[in-house]
Amino acid sequence: MCGSNAPLAGIQGRCAYVPRLPLLILSPFAKVNFVDHDRTDQSSIIRFVEDNWELGRLGGGSLDELAGSFSGSFDFEHPHPAPLVLDSDTGELPRRPHLSIMRRDQAHFVR
Repeated sequence: MCGSNAPLAGIQGRCAYVPRLPLLILSPFAKVNFVDHDRTDQSSIIRFVEDNWELGRLGGGSLDELAGSFSGSFDFEHPHPAPLVLDSDTGELPRRPHLSIMRRDQAHFVR
């Protein structure tokens, strides 16, 4: 099924590691204007959860063992103090600059 190559992790039909996918991380702990060039895929999300909460790998041929980590995209020591509130209609940054510097307890969504 995989030509002359052995199936990945010994599972038939799994011929190769999947291509990278774009991932946008929205978190108060995400690094600002950071682009991670490490090789990651959808199973990297599983790997992040496993690593962050010390859960161990799924096993059974799951690709979390091969997945790259995107933990380098976070800065857990310096979270952003103010929430980023986007325009609820357009998803864009607000035109009024005072909205972007509000404290969490002041934030509200206007419909």
